[in-house]
Amino acid sequence: MPRLIALFLSLVLIFESVGPQAYAAVSKARGLSGASFGKSIGRGKALRASAVTRINVINTALQVTINPGQTNSPPAQGDGAATVPQPIAAARDTNGADASQSLDPGRQYPAMSDLEASGGVVNPSRISSVNKLIQRAKSLFSRRSDEADLTGENLAQAGIQGPDGENKKIPEARLAASPSQAPPSETGLKPQKGDQPPAPSSGGQSVFAENPQSKKSVMWFLAGLLTAQIGIEILGAAMPLLMRERFGGFTAMAQIAVFSSIAGVFGKLLGGPVADKIGLKTTYTLSTVLRLLSVSTMILFLLGPAVFAGASAATGLTFLSTIGAWLAPIHQSPALMFKAVAGFYSFNAFVGGMSMTAEDALPARLLGNKRSVLEQFYALEHWLAEIIGVGGPKAGGWLIRSFGFIPALIVYPVVFIAALFMFIFGMKVPEAGKIKSQETTPVKTLSEAKPKRGIFTLVFRNPVLRTAYFAFIAFMLLNPVLYQILGPAFGIHMSGGNSHVAADIGTYITALYSLGGLFGALFMWRESKLIAAAQKDIPEPAVEQSAKLQRARKFLGGLRKKLDSFILKAYLGKWLDSARKPDGRITEESEKQILTKSTLLWMRLAALTLIGFPALLLPVPYAAYLAMIPFGAAQVIAYKKLRALAMSEVEPHEIVKVSAFMGASLSAVIALVLNAVGRLFDVFPGIWPFLYLNGAIAALAGLYLWLTYSIKRHTSSATSSN
Repeated sequence: MPRLIALFLSLVLIFESVGPQAYAAVSKARGLSGASFGKSIGRGKALRASAVTRINVINTALQVTINPGQTNSPPAQGDGAATVPQPIAAARDTNGADASQSLDPGRQYPAMSDLEASGGVVNPSRISSVNKLIQRAKSLFSRRSDEADLTGENLAQAGIQGPDGENKKIPEARLAASPSQAPPSETGLKPQKGDQPPAPSSGGQSVFAENPQSKKSVMWFLAGLLTAQIGIEILGAAMPLLMRERFGGFTAMAQIAVFSSIAGVFGKLLGGPVADKIGLKTTYTLSTVLRLLSVSTMILFLLGPAVFAGASAATGLTFLSTIGAWLAPIHQSPALMFKAVAGFYSFNAFVGGMSMTAEDALPARLLGNKRSVLEQFYALEHWLAEIIGVGGPKAGGWLIRSFGFIPALIVYPVVFIAALFMFIFGMKVPEAGKIKSQETTPVKTLSEAKPKRGIFTLVFRNPVLRTAYFAFIAFMLLNPVLYQILGPAFGIHMSGGNSHVAADIGTYITALYSLGGLFGALFMWRESKLIAAAQKDIPEPAVEQSAKLQRARKFLGGLRKKLDSFILKAYLGKWLDSARKPDGRITEESEKQILTKSTLLWMRLAALTLIGFPALLLPVPYAAYLAMIPFGAAQVIAYKKLRALAMSEVEPHEIVKVSAFMGASLSAVIALVLNAVGRLFDVFPGIWPFLYLNGAIAALAGLYLWLTYSIKRHTSSATSSN
């Protein structure tokens, strides 16, 4: 049954991809062609094929693609140039004599009147109407992703008859840019490869358009990332509550985060030289193996000596009881327990930092460093990861509530082993410099980016970069607080202290926050596609155009179409209309201004969504659950746009250092905030921590608005100075 359902959905998707108009056009063309060619297939006299030459037969077929009234022969190319024969319909000279004799003076051919009488020549107007239907059906099936619908004003210039019968025209620029609709050559023959320049790349091109040979490696890379994300999400749901059981509160987890953050900074900084020395793939897979071993060992350690003693009794393996006896003194000493767990977390953060450095560089190594291609990859990766982020915490909460911590913790090593196999055997990483972008810039190794200025001079003397840096940190603060403390603490508060039930309640907070992030990623992706499309030839009004943009590639029943219309009508359409040049496009400077307006808008919306946090004070959780969806969407879009704004202010050879500085300082600030919030929930009982936290969030909302105003002021100054 599941296979039948999958087959049915696949057929529906295929049908919706090309659209019902395509099938209707084919059906109409089929009926008309059957009536048109009836004489030549048995209901009339047979065509005397022996009476014509092969070149005339070819030209008869070519007549379908040329206006039947076109009789001008191509210009001669010298006295000795061969004359290109014309179709049969034009095979008479001006005196009415049979011009077909000129094809071969030594051979006799029947006159045109004989051919017409035989029924072998079909009415040219009938052929033309059939051809129009066939070509229309073909265009519906083979529409390029960068083509806008040819309706309205841009069709009214060329005298081509549209589906409704009115006289319409396709712009010459669009014809030249679209090989599938280019005018026929002078000879009527199909242009050979290389006769026309390649079509310009579009905002809708695949992420594999530049390097199709890397498709398999990228797919395995994505599959491994998403498989590992399952374990990360379930482990993230289990660890805060398990640590609370072992240490009696959230303060220990916050203090451990300080040490692990420092270790993660060193790991990120060391990842570049290591990757240059042993290779990106080796660095990534080796660090992933070390992460797997460290987390698995920590899980076994946290389960305690009782688990090893029980396993020894069940299996008869005495070494398990020996391990349990060795762990018993550590578990009995809170100080030793804290040091051991802090050591595990710090080592995992160190190798995780190395892994993230390699992971961030792998997409550029696999796909090249063209920005549009990488942005599509990152959008796809984030969208898929958020899908897992929605279901992962809930799956972890259900496992903990139903079976305890052990089954939930076992998921992590199992899925990481599967991900490792995908990375090792499925992913093939080219050597540095093998992949080039359209600007022919080779992909550099990480250590080749040598900054020429000190990091403080680089960041703090540029007002736009400085403000974007502070805003990025401010907008990222609540994310780790929500996952590591607020979600679990809310579950403890609503469940009355039952850790297993708290896991199920608290994971709704993080799952719905991830759901909002999923919507935010989709929203941001469509916005970027619409802005990219505005740089192409789109002369129609933006709202009408976007409602039909790429309808041959519908997504989830027309969701993209509806989302595009909403984005344009809500805010983007006004900005695009005011920025368009007479040819309908926008300049790069206008694109930057639109992106800045969008960043400021989403910063304000992120500040506005903070009003949902007082719902944590209510005696029922449902209002708090719903408040997480808009908060997640606005928060994800805001901090991603702020990071993009910061990186756009940096020279290419300085991006690595600025990114490392932003990541290191963000980790330090987050560690301090987690430590403070953890103490808040350990010191104050009941609802009081949520009340104090809401006061801090109100102050944070004010900071968001001030940073929004600062970015607007500095970007306006930078634009006016340029």
